[in-house]
This record gives sequence, C-alpha cells and structure tokens, in this order.
Amino acid sequence: MNEKQKNRRQRRLEDNSVDYDSESGHESKYNETLCDDLAAWINKYQIKHNAVDDLLKILKKYGHLDIPSTARILLKHVKSKRNIVTELNLE
Repeated sequence: MNEKQKNRRQRRLEDNSVDYDSESGHESKYNETLCDDLAAWINKYQIKHNAVDDLLKILKKYGHLDIPSTARILLKHVKSKRNIVTELNLE
C-alpha cells in the first residue's frame, strides 16, 4: 500500500460519516444494530472505555467505518436514540 492509499484510508477511518447504499440503507441499519449490541455488552460487563475504544479502532480497520470512534460517543448515541424512541412512544 503506497503512502497516498494509507492517507486516504486513514482519513476514512477518522471520518464518522455513513458510507452505505442509500437506496437500501442495509449497512446503516446493520451498524445501528451493532452499536446497540455493543452498548448493551459494554453496560452488561462494565467494559472499561479505553478497551472499547481499542475495539472500535479494530472494527473500523476491518470495514465498520461508520461506527463511533469512542465508547463515550457510542453510548451517548445509543442513549440519545432510546430517548427519542421513548418520547415518540414507539416502544
């Protein structure tokens, strides 16, 4: 892998934008479910945030580019999503 490719890959890893087929939204829904499952796992086993941060880096390295970069952001996103569902009475 040349330097230009490495830089491009690094920018993608640092970018939290969603990169999926906009017609189906399949990958987005998959990664939302992945984030929900990760948040439940973090809370159930009281995983330290630095360990989660490292896990998220590994997942990004292997193609999960649209998941949050840190445990703090992941947990905040999942909590925020739950609050919206509760407010809209969608449960």
